[in-house]
Amino acid sequence: MSTYVILANYTEQGAKRIREIGKATEQWKDDIEKAGGKLVSFYSLMGSYDFVVIVEYPNDESALQRLLTLAMRGDFKTTTCKAFSSEEYAKIVKRI
Repeated sequence: MSTYVILANYTEQGAKRIREIGKATEQWKDDIEKAGGKLVSFYSLMGSYDFVVIVEYPNDESALQRLLTLAMRGDFKTTTCKAFSSEEYAKIVKRI
């Protein structure tokens, strides 16, 4: 499984529906699991981003499909980073 860090900001539409979106976290977890992934953690933030979600998916295609599905709803904009564990990083560095 690959790990992805998703930083997000509410859109104007999303901010108007923030109470509904807040209740949707359990549905997001179910949707992620149906796509073969796992919700690792979710944090609301203060600062440049409104929240961060850490998820795992079996591959980039599954992650992208889920992100595109969320984007179509229009409630928030995301910045996604693929993350590597310290073990994965060490293996990559050994190949340099």
